[in-house]
Amino acid sequence: MRYISLCVLALCMCSYGVWAQGSAAGKSLARRLLDNAKNSSYQNAAKRFLGAGQGASSRPAVGKPANNEDAAAVRQSLEARIASLREKNQSLQAQINALKQSGRLDGATFRASEKDEPFASVFSGTVFKTKYHGKEEIFGVVAAHTIAPDVAHSSQALHKNFFVVMHINGQRKRFPVEIVQISAPSMLDMALVKFRPEDEAFLTPLTVQPTVRKGEPLYSHGFASGEEMEVPRQVLEESYLSFRTTIPVPREKRPGFCGSPVLNARHELVGIHTGSVYEKAGESCDIGFAMSAKFLDVLVKAYHNDGQALFPLVVDGHVLANMNVDEYVSVVTIYDDNMRQLWQQGFDYKFSQSKVEQAIRSIPQARYVLTTTRRAYWEEDGKILTENRSRSDKTKKRYKYDLWEKQIVSVK
Repeated sequence: MRYISLCVLALCMCSYGVWAQGSAAGKSLARRLLDNAKNSSYQNAAKRFLGAGQGASSRPAVGKPANNEDAAAVRQSLEARIASLREKNQSLQAQINALKQSGRLDGATFRASEKDEPFASVFSGTVFKTKYHGKEEIFGVVAAHTIAPDVAHSSQALHKNFFVVMHINGQRKRFPVEIVQISAPSMLDMALVKFRPEDEAFLTPLTVQPTVRKGEPLYSHGFASGEEMEVPRQVLEESYLSFRTTIPVPREKRPGFCGSPVLNARHELVGIHTGSVYEKAGESCDIGFAMSAKFLDVLVKAYHNDGQALFPLVVDGHVLANMNVDEYVSVVTIYDDNMRQLWQQGFDYKFSQSKVEQAIRSIPQARYVLTTTRRAYWEEDGKILTENRSRSDKTKKRYKYDLWEKQIVSVK
């Protein structure tokens, strides 16, 4: 009855509102009264219903009181349902994050091949952005050793001009690119790639972070044996030139992974994967190598300066040489203060910073370090990238460093 009375009162007020202030105001007032009446009626009904189970109402409950065991069972069922929904929500959120991450890397990583189709030999590559003289620029990078080192392997390697493929917004995009700057495969092992200006709009380049720390969790996204994969990694050891990480990729699937980006938890580019070492104890003990992303700016500088850009070769805190970006170390020799040879190490494949550091630290009589360098260059008009190690090499240079005076004393 109370509800009916309120409805009648509301209608009367509506009529009064039409007469006094217009139909809009009267209808608004009537609607509010009806809503209040309904809410009040519903609230009272809810109180009567809940009061039967909780004993909160002072009035006697209508009907049979709820059983405590039934209420507990309902509560447990609801809690289980909530837990299940929360778990599903977390799973969906993880999938969403994975999709976002995959989409973010679509325009930042690419498959590289000498031929467009089919991909007889696939390598990985990375897109990054940097600033040169205040202007932002976009480049790609691949591992330099994927460029043909000799005639025998030239058909399966990258040359100065090749193709890259990306999947952007669900669509396959194919771009022709050109290598515009190199570093020696046995040293920095990176080659700078330039896209056509009209293709840069499709790219989502990575931001470079020049430092990592031991134990830091990282991940890589690349194309190993033609298969796209993303793998977690962790920094085991850091040096001036590169850093070592775990490499949880089966050995048979690693070919082609070189050139892929190594990223931190903030999705910043910290390195470029350049290879791995096979340990006799098994592939779970293998070590992955990544060249520090800080040297990308050296390649960019060389690109703008006709191939000339220096970087310091820092070993055990000593600047043994100021090398051009395309130079590599072929031999390191240690002498005493009378220039008597104490130790010598040649590097036919890859310069080992740790071997030189260990020698400097373990030889008390060491005074001079003679670093012999050579330069990599193109042969056959951009078809083959080679490191000339012959005795007739005119690019050979010797840096003589004094460990006592801590300076380079001569360059010949």
